[in-house]
Amino acid sequence: MCAQLLRNLALCIIGIFSLSGLEAARAQSPEVAVFSYFDSLAVTLDYERLITAERIEKLGHGYPLTFTVDVFLREDSKLWRDETIRACQLRFRVIHRDWDDKTDFEFSGPDGRLIQRPALTLDDLRQELEDRLLLTLGRVDDLDSLSRYYVEVTVGYRNLSSDDVQTAQEWLKTGKGGSDRDSVVETKPSLTESVVGLLWDIAGLGGETERYYTARFRLGDLRRGR
Repeated sequence: MCAQLLRNLALCIIGIFSLSGLEAARAQSPEVAVFSYFDSLAVTLDYERLITAERIEKLGHGYPLTFTVDVFLREDSKLWRDETIRACQLRFRVIHRDWDDKTDFEFSGPDGRLIQRPALTLDDLRQELEDRLLLTLGRVDDLDSLSRYYVEVTVGYRNLSSDDVQTAQEWLKTGKGGSDRDSVVETKPSLTESVVGLLWDIAGLGGETERYYTARFRLGDLRRGR
């Protein structure tokens, strides 16, 4: 319920910004919006930037999609390096199993708790991404009202993990996915992983990084939900 309210508020704020051109628009970009919700600073990221038509097509061909989303609230400094006030990381893994038309979704948030959603439709997947890409970065009262801030979001599309390699190999051999696991175990890449990773890089499926920023803003520039 709370997530739905936050999401509706974020969409409303973005729509108001695009129509009015108010000063508060400095706290959002086409990809990222920042707003005040009750006593918290809330951030939302446009999920369509992550699940593009090209990536959906690759999922349909059996390629897993693994990416991290790092969100930073930074305080602008004219003299020194900008200070990071808040930071959190979200982890996502998506596998579409073409042989049974199921999409498995894994997510872990700042608390590290793993959430699994098996057998999702594409619409369900979009809804999960939209819900998970809306988060709060702490209390507004803990920030300096006179300081200037901005939000940076870094999306890292990762090279193959061990589970990804196993899934791809099983898919190529038998048309079936690898074994289900409760978490992704990161290990040092083997020779097989390196070779497969190189082939995926050549195919345009390797790691890449995208960064999004809001403009500088003060707390008084933010739209408030309550």
